[in-house]
Amino acid sequence: MNKALGLKEDSEFTVSFVHDVFAIGFDLKELNTTDLNYIDSAGHEILGALKVTDVWNESQFFGLISDVAITLFTLSASGDDRALYGFDAMAYTAEPVAVFAPSSTEMLLMSFVVLLAFKAKRYRARV
Repeated sequence: MNKALGLKEDSEFTVSFVHDVFAIGFDLKELNTTDLNYIDSAGHEILGALKVTDVWNESQFFGLISDVAITLFTLSASGDDRALYGFDAMAYTAEPVAVFAPSSTEMLLMSFVVLLAFKAKRYRARV
């Protein structure tokens, strides 16, 4: 989203993604009337994830990182109330972050190479 999205008196709001998403972050503005619960397709459920405050026009940040892909999330009003709120901004990542983790064999080989380089340096220093 590249501009604010205002939602009025929605008891439930769902965002669906075309790709698998692994991290979500958004600013919610002007939350009035009732707290909001968060639930997503990966099974994360946070009751009262966003709370009503006494400050008018206050923004609240919500963020979640998941090991399991998320295809949609829902914000819902707690109880039978309807919520009044607006989005300031939303960001997400659709690719899991790859972290290089060498295998045991690679670690052993790298250790052997470092040991050989150290020994070669000490040998040259003697000669």
